[in-house]
Amino acid sequence: MTSFILPTFNEVRNIGAVIDEIAVVCDRNKVPYEIVVVDDQSSDGTAEEVLRHSAINHKVRLIIRSEEKNLARSIRHGISEAKGDYVLWMDADQSMSAQMFPCMLKKIQEGYDLVLGSRYLPQGRIKGYNPDLPGIPSINMIRNLLQSKDSLFAVVISKVGNKILHHFFCKQITDFTSGYFLCDKKIFETLNLAGDSLEYSVRFSFEACSKGFKVAEVPMICGTRKFGKSKIAASWRDLSLNIFRVVKTVYRLRTETPDGLAN
Repeated sequence: MTSFILPTFNEVRNIGAVIDEIAVVCDRNKVPYEIVVVDDQSSDGTAEEVLRHSAINHKVRLIIRSEEKNLARSIRHGISEAKGDYVLWMDADQSMSAQMFPCMLKKIQEGYDLVLGSRYLPQGRIKGYNPDLPGIPSINMIRNLLQSKDSLFAVVISKVGNKILHHFFCKQITDFTSGYFLCDKKIFETLNLAGDSLEYSVRFSFEACSKGFKVAEVPMICGTRKFGKSKIAASWRDLSLNIFRVVKTVYRLRTETPDGLAN
């Protein structure tokens, strides 16, 4: 069984659609599943919306955390409560699609320990980018991002930062910060999720490679969030703080592993 971990904070207008899509994809592919929503005390009715869905679909569970809001801790809490052999976590803002889950599960069944969604593989897409629309794709992307509550600067920083990490740090991975992971639960006997927001993702991905786990990526189409505001780049201060944390984490990992995994 696969346990889907959905960390939430004020996603009342998104969470229902995310739950429904997961259920449809798993039922269509006849995959046993559960959905564990870990809510950081949302004030907009997110918990009530999840409970409404759990009354209809008993595979949906709600956990409300009382501790300080923290993405990595929310995911870790969900994993500790998960009943599945595999765990998957993703954003609950409708920017990530459950449609790619079957491809990720296939990689796990082929023997990989960790599978990441990548916006930077061929056929992957970053937020706002859609070459199928009429007009100039880059201009359309800027327009789409400005119309949503996502940050254009965050998208640019993510692309540049991941290219640097891929080239100098670990060539096995093209997208360290997608936030879309599927793994065998046994991996947590060796690894842990530490940090917050983006830096936990960088550390977890790198340590999985450095400790010899088999890591694969699948193309990921990342859309703009449908409703609400980005938590990672809610303000320039938040974005700057997250960038600083990632740089600090990369420096530590580089110091701990001077040769990196670039080769």
